[in-house]
Amino acid sequence: MYRQPFSGQQTGSYSAPGGTHVQYRFLPNGRYEYAALTTQSRYSRSTKFMTYKTGTVAYQGDILTFVPETSKITSEDSCVARNNCQEPAGMNRETYRWGVERDEYGVKMCLAGEGVNGCAYKRQPIAPLQRSTRNSNWPATV
Repeated sequence: MYRQPFSGQQTGSYSAPGGTHVQYRFLPNGRYEYAALTTQSRYSRSTKFMTYKTGTVAYQGDILTFVPETSKITSEDSCVARNNCQEPAGMNRETYRWGVERDEYGVKMCLAGEGVNGCAYKRQPIAPLQRSTRNSNWPATV
């Protein structure tokens, strides 16, 4: 997540930082939870966008497929009430190549695919996927 505070040139005041946080949670029964939160702040106005999905996940070799069963997106705007809403999010199946890597901070699960090339997520040991080495075909950019 990248967070950069905003400083107003006229007032010199700072706003809260913004950024995006994405989390996948893999459950022991072949299910998953996905949550993404984006926050933005300028002066006294803040906006939040939250996407939440649940469904089943299947993996075969280095291919991981998410099949959503529920999804919603929530929008919150501190200044414009009509922008506050909750509605269904996309229900498209998502397929990625995946791998597990270790760096100086620990173990990372890396996903590569349409719109997610090169992203890495720290792995939580909820339902460990049995994969200990990097696939030789794994993209070098990850």
